[in-house]
Amino acid sequence: IMVTFVPYPRWSQSEAKRTAGKLIHHLPLLWTTMAEYYCEERPNVYHADQIYRDLERLSKLATTMDKYISSSWYECFGRRSWHHVRRILAELEKIINESYDRIFSTYS
Repeated sequence: IMVTFVPYPRWSQSEAKRTAGKLIHHLPLLWTTMAEYYCEERPNVYHADQIYRDLERLSKLATTMDKYISSSWYECFGRRSWHHVRRILAELEKIINESYDRIFSTYS
């Protein structure tokens, strides 16, 4: 009977943390690839394709993280520390989305 009260992703806060770790690792690599692409004398097609694929991956991970953060509200159970982690992840997601927008507008 308790299963009916627990929302779909059961431990979405831990999944959001894992996704945030991937995004934090992935974002500087994307900036580095873009810097290399724009500093070359002749644009490398491989770097352009890599940037495009990395932007798609970043977008998917950010969307996934947003869903996990939304679902993690149910996991807090009024615990202040869990809610604090959830708020920090939400702020991190905003920063990642802003960075994605900057990269996308620079690339396109």
